[in-house]
Amino acid sequence: MHRISFSAIVGLASTLLALVFVCIGGLAWYSERTGLDSTLRREAESLRTTFEVASADLEQQMLALATLLASNERIRNYFRMGRDAVMAEGGGAGAELSALLRNDLYMHVASEWLDMQRLFGLRQLHFQIGPGALSFLRVHAPERYGDRLDDLRHIVTDVNRDHQPRAGFETGRVYSGVRGVVPVWSLTPAGERDHIGALEAGTSFDAQIKRLDTQLNAGFAVLLRQEHVESSVWEAFRPANRPRQGSDCRCYLEAFSRDEVKRWMHPDLLPPATPPATSHRLLEEDGRIWHLVRFPVVDYLGLRDANRPPVGSVLIWREKTAEIATWHKHQVHTWLLLCLAYLISQGLLLWLLHGTRRTLQKRIDRATEALSHSEDRLKRAQSVARIGSWEFHASQRTLVWSDESFRLFGLPPAPTVAYERFLAQVHPEDRTRVDTAWRTASTVADNNTFDLSHRVVVDGEVRWVRVRAELHHDADGRLTYALGTAQDITEHKQQEQALHHLATTDSLTGLPNRRQFIERLGVELGRTQRFGSRAALLMMDIDHFKQVNDMHGHAAGDAVLRHFARIARDTLRKIDLIGRLGGEEFAALLPGTDADGALLLAERLRQAIASSPCISPYADDPIRITLSIGITVLSPADRNSDEALNRADHALYRAKQAGRNRVEGELLLGSPRRH
Repeated sequence: MHRISFSAIVGLASTLLALVFVCIGGLAWYSERTGLDSTLRREAESLRTTFEVASADLEQQMLALATLLASNERIRNYFRMGRDAVMAEGGGAGAELSALLRNDLYMHVASEWLDMQRLFGLRQLHFQIGPGALSFLRVHAPERYGDRLDDLRHIVTDVNRDHQPRAGFETGRVYSGVRGVVPVWSLTPAGERDHIGALEAGTSFDAQIKRLDTQLNAGFAVLLRQEHVESSVWEAFRPANRPRQGSDCRCYLEAFSRDEVKRWMHPDLLPPATPPATSHRLLEEDGRIWHLVRFPVVDYLGLRDANRPPVGSVLIWREKTAEIATWHKHQVHTWLLLCLAYLISQGLLLWLLHGTRRTLQKRIDRATEALSHSEDRLKRAQSVARIGSWEFHASQRTLVWSDESFRLFGLPPAPTVAYERFLAQVHPEDRTRVDTAWRTASTVADNNTFDLSHRVVVDGEVRWVRVRAELHHDADGRLTYALGTAQDITEHKQQEQALHHLATTDSLTGLPNRRQFIERLGVELGRTQRFGSRAALLMMDIDHFKQVNDMHGHAAGDAVLRHFARIARDTLRKIDLIGRLGGEEFAALLPGTDADGALLLAERLRQAIASSPCISPYADDPIRITLSIGITVLSPADRNSDEALNRADHALYRAKQAGRNRVEGELLLGSPRRH
């Protein structure tokens, strides 16, 4: 036999040891880099969600401002007379009478226009004659009128077509922005409703992104595609930040909160625009590192047509110089520690090779001690990250948990834990789901992973955990062993719930907002169409609400809205859903209720409102209010929820025409009922 020289053994052992430490360092770097990427990705999605929620609130604000002006009787009369004059004088811009009435309307709304500019950042107020979209008066550009926008302003044409308020992002002749459009009605001498056209209130992203910049300490910019802007906006009104010649992003800077974005208008610097995903990247510039986040902007027409490309994108950026520098410094320290550990290990290795059996035993003892120390560090790391580890042995049906796992599930440490004991800690509402998911994963041989989030109850407190595992089966497909982790995700779940509440709740009354109510109405209509279940719909309007604002101020008006919401919640059943559709208009969905039941419940609510004046610190005397209610029932023949809403709205209109403070029903088409 050939003997291996001592130097060869030392060389081989040293090489293997070096490879081990290199692999450890590489794995540590990869793990921490993956963690950094994951953190940046979560930040990107969070920033996008915050921007979209703020945009939705801005749309509702524009609708509220447009509704406020459209409810003014003098404005409606000037608009109606102007419409009649334009039609009599041949359409388009009209002639002398049209110009006179256009000027009268402008003079009447000028003061409100200035106030709304100052208070709400309003940038556009536009009266457009239906059908289609014929510009009668641009309050923001009164010298331009008489042009048709049928093929450009789709929000306006849709509102003039079906007389339903709408909001969204759209580009017009003067500027791009968030717009709220409402129908404008007038009464004929015969007392019939006459649709005049649409009133549009719009604003740019400037105020919104500056506010978000301050709140989030991040820069914001809205970029619109060059061809989109130049095909719509008059040249005199195009954004000042035009596309540069050469290989830039071919986009206009519609709005931005910080100037550094002007340097980055190049496709090699910006994250790619890949709708509908959120893209992000790190950009290093002049010794500073920025985290750039980009996601598409879809206009109103894009929401209707999924094949329409985005009209632009939103760019958000934060400086990450300090964080990345800290990360790099940590990497350097890690490698230095690994090198030091390698040198120490190499010395120990040489000492062991030259030592005796006693010395070798001591080395083994030290290695055992080092392993124990590593386990302690792992336990501390798990505690900081709130991640516990566990094993499952299918032969006693027992679990072996780390200390952190015991803490997560609120159990005292023990060598093993029975599966049933673990299941008892699961929230009662989740227990069946968890047990079913585990049994299913255990019996499917080709399923090698398990991933489930559920609630647990610890000392009376509800927590959320995410349990993941790698499953091992024998040749017959039976589960033999599982190795997994349990992570406390309570804070993440709370953030999700807070964002959901913000996106679905009216901030003034605490009721579901219009989007949430329409979504629930669609679900209930689906139940009616599929199972024939009964449900009723109420449309409610606080009578003479404008007088409350005029006499007592908007603060008192807000108090009245909250007062109504509180009484309505107390009067309706727990299964009923009441939501605020906008302004003083509310709706209620009554599952399992027929026409007679709906009439009784509506009358009870009407009486409760009439008999309960609002006590407000903003008014000297109690504010007495009344309620007009329109009723309909959902029908399997309804093609969509708009049909039921229209019936209830017609009934509400009859209630108001009949003197207000009453209930009118329009249960199906052409079948009114009164109470």
